[in-house]
Amino acid sequence: MMGRITSAAAILMLLSGACASPLQAQDCNDGGLTRISCLPEASRTSGELLTLGANVAIGGLTAGVRQWRADGSFLDGFWRGAVGGVGTYAGKRIVGADFDGAGILGRSVAAAGASVTRNAADGKPMFDRLTIPIGFVRLDWRPHNGDVHAAFDVAALTTIAGIYMSGLGASLDLRRTLDTGAPVFMARDWEPGLGWAGRQIFGAVLLRGDPPVDPDHAMLLRQALHHERVHVLQYDQSFILWNEPFETRLLRRLGSPDWLASRFDLSLVAVGISGMKFMLPPSLHVWEDEAHFIGRTEDGPDGA
Repeated sequence: MMGRITSAAAILMLLSGACASPLQAQDCNDGGLTRISCLPEASRTSGELLTLGANVAIGGLTAGVRQWRADGSFLDGFWRGAVGGVGTYAGKRIVGADFDGAGILGRSVAAAGASVTRNAADGKPMFDRLTIPIGFVRLDWRPHNGDVHAAFDVAALTTIAGIYMSGLGASLDLRRTLDTGAPVFMARDWEPGLGWAGRQIFGAVLLRGDPPVDPDHAMLLRQALHHERVHVLQYDQSFILWNEPFETRLLRRLGSPDWLASRFDLSLVAVGISGMKFMLPPSLHVWEDEAHFIGRTEDGPDGA
């Protein structure tokens, strides 16, 4: 068993290195805050193929390795997990588009794709369970019997409380929240030249500087929202693929009641990934590169 776990870890480490090399992360991050003015220079075609390939590989390897560890078929898990990875990629592309509801639609599509991968990892039918995140709640739907139950994202709720108590003067932006399908807060103060405009923290988005002070700032704010939407989907992806199965096993081993695991999501893996980000070199910030690529726009400074 330990040999299989070691092999799985090695595969994922190689994947991270392979995904990181074509899009080297630049010094575009200041304390975890997005610097939209600094974007990776990559051709559209190679960037799209890299982003698609990374999501396909993550989905395929996650499902294949988990089936292999459970004495199932690696190939069956891989190809079905890869299909889910395509869905996750499609959702990320949608949230980078400019139309009303792009955020919530893309978040639902990406989560459905990740759910397909999780079902493949569990050796279950493709649509056995669908996890659909809405705000700080995750709906767990089983289409075959119509069963639906909701779980609260504890990390997101804690983040929302922290934003309100942070002293930033942030307020919930209802329009952007409904459009994104995740809580979006606006901090009204803005200092030109700061160079950053947004941050995603456990499924909640904080944008800084509204209303915009000039056309360039308006485009910066728009790109920041697109960028952070991608991070929200990555947060969902990490929860569905890795956190949910890990947390369920952990809580059961600790003897916690089943209702605790089914009604409250602690997002322990996501918290761990966020901590690791600050220990990794910029070349391994694969998801930051993905958010930079999808979040940038081809529009002019007027945002038209």
